[in-house]
Amino acid sequence: MGAVDECFCEPWPVDPDCLPPEWPDDPDEWDQSHHDAIRIASEILRRLTGGTYGPCRRVVRPCGPDQGWPCAGPCGCTPLCTVTLPAYVSSVEAVIRDGIELCDYRLYNYSLLVMPKGQCFPACQRLDLPLTAPGTWGIVYWEGLPVKGDPAAIRAVTRLAGEIWKDCNGDACALPERVTQVTREGVTYSLTDTADLSAIGRFGIAAIDGWLDMVNPGKNRQPLQIWSPDMPRRYYPTGQGSIWR
Repeated sequence: MGAVDECFCEPWPVDPDCLPPEWPDDPDEWDQSHHDAIRIASEILRRLTGGTYGPCRRVVRPCGPDQGWPCAGPCGCTPLCTVTLPAYVSSVEAVIRDGIELCDYRLYNYSLLVMPKGQCFPACQRLDLPLTAPGTWGIVYWEGLPVKGDPAAIRAVTRLAGEIWKDCNGDACALPERVTQVTREGVTYSLTDTADLSAIGRFGIAAIDGWLDMVNPGKNRQPLQIWSPDMPRRYYPTGQGSIWR
């Protein structure tokens, strides 16, 4: 893949009923600190799920080395009929060539973009020009599973955003739920076990830790994949353009 022109990750939706009492109910009254807290919490949880959750919009521009642009892996000025995208692709928003949006393509196995027989892309293009210009082409796609409609994910990001916002404003954050006793004078905690909260993905808040344990129990740093040398290569459609035949 030659270049990535753009990457935008959506902030996750939150549950207003689970935000701190001081947090305004009306989103129109949120200031930058509220939006920043949600974005930070969304990015933390996206990374702690190995990028599996949390939609990110990406624009990729495949290219060839003879134009003076970097290119990872085998590539050149030969027709390119398939493209393997570098991450789990939840949907393809657009395939654009010479400023024109194409509609005749299919996505396989959440990563392999295929054009119909007899249609290919050139591997060379002008990366010094915008994607809308002649002599360019690119793919606009979304990676990561959507969070909307997942109550557990929404609860997790809401709790984490609330704690980040309170920390920014100097308010007291929630004590880890392993704490059973607090001595105000001297601040003495009694814990129920010796679990290591410093481990990655552990916040001491059940709504967050429980969801992470459910969706990423192995603490993978990238989307889960299964592969075996004796496993036959299978292709199944996971998306397509509007006029695929």
